Amino acid sequence: MLSLVLTRLDHCNTVLAGLPAYQLDRLQSVNNAAARMIYRTSRCDHVMSLLKELHWLRVPERIEFKLCALVYKCMNGSGSEPPTSVTVYRE
Repeated sequence: MLSLVLTRLDHCNTVLAGLPAYQLDRLQSVNNAAARMIYRTSRCDHVMSLLKELHWLRVPERIEFKLCALVYKCMNGSGSEPPTSVTVYRE
């Protein structure tokens, strides 16, 4: 379940960064449903304790975390190197 849901939510976080709240709420409901499915709880059970137990962030916080991690890696040179065939060198 982790790989099915979180990888889809993490895909293109830079695109998700400016979404309106109602669209983030829709993504959060998918995240909540996945947590409920893992723990086999009903829809009316509170989900925040499940998310904490799974160590999952809410969708807006997850997007912010992933963007901050990306910026940190770029600023400190620990990110992956760009392919040399795409890199443009100026003289």
